[in-house]
Amino acid sequence: MRDYRSSYALDKNGIDQDIDGTTAVLITANRILWDLNHDVDLGSSKFYPPLDGIWTLNGTVQVSNLSNCTQVAIQVWRNDELWFTVDEKPIGSGEARTALCFSCDMDCYFSSDHNFDVRIILEGPSPSCTIDGSEDNTSWGASFRYSLDQESPT
Repeated sequence: MRDYRSSYALDKNGIDQDIDGTTAVLITANRILWDLNHDVDLGSSKFYPPLDGIWTLNGTVQVSNLSNCTQVAIQVWRNDELWFTVDEKPIGSGEARTALCFSCDMDCYFSSDHNFDVRIILEGPSPSCTIDGSEDNTSWGASFRYSLDQESPT
């Protein structure tokens, strides 16, 4: 039976991730900190909602070694298509490190082909950076808030 208090948390388990170019890149998870209902596929870093509802997504992504980058953004992708941007920051000349923090609610639906992941995108002429793999600096997850057929708890 599914737990309606479902939640999960992921991190990079100390493994840095190098990013090059201006294409949105999946932020890969290297460890599941918890996953109450086994709704995350670690191999694809995707979340498959166990039920229709409102979920709160939270996270922090720290990047370093910024080069030729004018802006960095964190995006939520649904079914391998851009859904929305949760945080974005302009990068000043000579700035080599920044952190992006996000918290948002999202409506998710239970379906075998309905999934979500978190991606990073860089802007600039030949931009690159490194996602800090430290669990203190990069982690994300979501928690179930309420069913879509219920009123929002206040």
